[in-house]
Amino acid sequence: LIAYLLVFAMAPIMAIYIGDAMHVPLFGDLVVLQAHAFGVDVEGKIAFVCDEESLPANLCPNVSIHRLESHQFFVPGLVDLHVHAPQYSYAGTATDKPLMQWLEAYTFPAESCLQDLKLARIVYQRVVERLLRLGTTTAVYF
Repeated sequence: LIAYLLVFAMAPIMAIYIGDAMHVPLFGDLVVLQAHAFGVDVEGKIAFVCDEESLPANLCPNVSIHRLESHQFFVPGLVDLHVHAPQYSYAGTATDKPLMQWLEAYTFPAESCLQDLKLARIVYQRVVERLLRLGTTTAVYF
């Protein structure tokens, strides 16, 4: 299977990460993969996954190999389907008002400031960087 994936991979393998991983393919179905190898191509996409023992020693001779520490593990990225970038600076704060008053006091003024495209780029860049640092890899931004 690995050879098949590599032959048909669109981009060369850049790195191999070896460690444990967890995911939930179906609700309530936790799957733990122990000592697995994850091949990542130059576009940052996972090109293959296999158990470490199945990984041929000379599979990718010129790629960097990274081994997780025993206390580390891989998990899929989180998905956030409703992110209001203008509200980023108020995350976890300003809960002192009912919703409409809160929107009028904080959100609408913050949104109107983003008519300045330079400021909007800065705010959205910071929001995306923060969410990525926290493990959110997919989001719908407003």
